[in-house]
Amino acid sequence: MIADIVFRSGTATYVDVLYHLQKCDSRFLPKLSSKVNLSDYANKIQEFAVIFEAWSGNKLIGLVAAYMNQERCGFVTNVSVVPDFLGQKIAYKLLVNCIEQAIVLGIKELVLEVSSNSIDAIRLYENNGFKTYCKNNDIITMKLELRDNKV
Repeated sequence: MIADIVFRSGTATYVDVLYHLQKCDSRFLPKLSSKVNLSDYANKIQEFAVIFEAWSGNKLIGLVAAYMNQERCGFVTNVSVVPDFLGQKIAYKLLVNCIEQAIVLGIKELVLEVSSNSIDAIRLYENNGFKTYCKNNDIITMKLELRDNKV
């Protein structure tokens, strides 16, 4: 139940992020570990990204990570929820938190990439206002133009 889930930002350690990515690896299409070294990726996220987290007890169950260190454009690099907590709108809430923070930081657009086979992820992004920007083979680039108001 969502009431038992705590949402926060920037508290996950490298170990938390790595464990979470390992738990979610097979949910990515293709598997995340087939594209990146999970340890290196967890380190990069923990060091450089703004992290939006969902916790159940001491377990990181949801994660949205975005690089927002550019003046105009932010890049959402990860959206994931561990399998046992799917269907509770955790990813939606985390993505909303990310969008709201991007607006506060003055980011004008958020961009992300998603596999064309990830129908649920595409639907999530569309429900948050992202639009297809371009397609390259099986990768869809989506963009959300941000305004100076809340989501």
